[in-house]
Amino acid sequence: FFEWIYYKTGKVKINIENLDLKEQINNSIKLITQKLNTRNPRFNCEQQIYVKADSESFNKILYYILENAVIHSGNSEKVLISCKIDEFNESVKIIIKDFGVGISEEQMSKLFKVNEDITLNSANRIKGTGLGLILADLLLKINNGKIELKSKLNEGVEVIIELPLVKLI
Repeated sequence: FFEWIYYKTGKVKINIENLDLKEQINNSIKLITQKLNTRNPRFNCEQQIYVKADSESFNKILYYILENAVIHSGNSEKVLISCKIDEFNESVKIIIKDFGVGISEEQMSKLFKVNEDITLNSANRIKGTGLGLILADLLLKINNGKIELKSKLNEGVEVIIELPLVKLI
């Protein structure tokens, strides 16, 4: 929560640069697999893609979302990551999909709101507060990106992160 306040008050210097998407995602996967002792997630993106983002905050975004996906994936132990460039070649969508317990409509309506009390249960009986998603949302806004969640109970969660592409000549 204190980290959210720190970013919200603008006390953090953001340095937007050109980042190799594959490199950033693979680094985050490595951290998550080591921390949570898992072989997931699986990343499938053939293209070489560069995004405009602050490296430190983008790494935090990926970490929070991947950690949630792995924790909530449950017995399926399956987390898939893919990417899709928009039709105008201006942004990329990074799709992170788990196949865990999902989120109810009531809980979905409370996500991204600091003043809402939310406790999400994972398939592994680990409870979450949603604060990681709130921070990821703020960091994405700072990086000119956005986040969207899609979920149905017992069908998992799909998180879609959108960031601006680097226009390569």
